[in-house]
Amino acid sequence: MLDLAEAYPSADQIDGLMYLKAPLADGDELPHPELTLGIARPVADLVGAGHAALVHCTFGRKAPAARAQPR
Repeated sequence: MLDLAEAYPSADQIDGLMYLKAPLADGDELPHPELTLGIARPVADLVGAGHAALVHCTFGRKAPAARAQPR
């Protein structure tokens, strides 16, 4: 799971998950491409290795929820 929200879940909510926390604040400007690629690369690598991934944020304004599965 890639969590882009600013809140932090409790340990029991993420037990058994591969969990990556990368909070991004919503604003008028998009984050720098190096930042977003740096966050997306590990997710793409995991999906490429056969894992499913869930990406979410709190409000979904700039980073809507997405689910990726290997082909």
